[in-house]
Amino acid sequence: MINRPSAVLATLVGVVAILAVAAAVVVANRDAPALDAASPEGVVQTYLEAVLAGDDDEAFDLVSSTAGCDASDVSTAYLPDTLRVVVLGTEVDGDEAVVRVDVTENPGNGLFEDSGWSHEERFSLRRTGGVWQIEASPWLLFGCTGEK
Repeated sequence: MINRPSAVLATLVGVVAILAVAAAVVVANRDAPALDAASPEGVVQTYLEAVLAGDDDEAFDLVSSTAGCDASDVSTAYLPDTLRVVVLGTEVDGDEAVVRVDVTENPGNGLFEDSGWSHEERFSLRRTGGVWQIEASPWLLFGCTGEK
């Protein structure tokens, strides 16, 4: 005979587990919020979306001419198979800004899959003529030397 309180507890635990899995699936599959394209965060988002889409011209247009990069630096940047980027914060000081992001490379999609490898990166931007452009990013643009 099954103990009634144990059966109720087991049912509640099962329901909570199902809700947790459903919530994880919803969070993992939601669209990224569209940031203001004129803001430092929006420039970084647009840049990363262009790089991931293979649109090297659009990505390079967002890189400052003082960064020491050329189009080949953007097109040859290492990209993991999949990645997730979350903006951690932005510091703006006049016409300079730093956007901090958390990058998770090759995140798993399933409940028990590897969560990937995470690291924090910093994008330095400068506003010239009212437009924010990326001046430096050790991640993706690590080959830029500032001497080209």
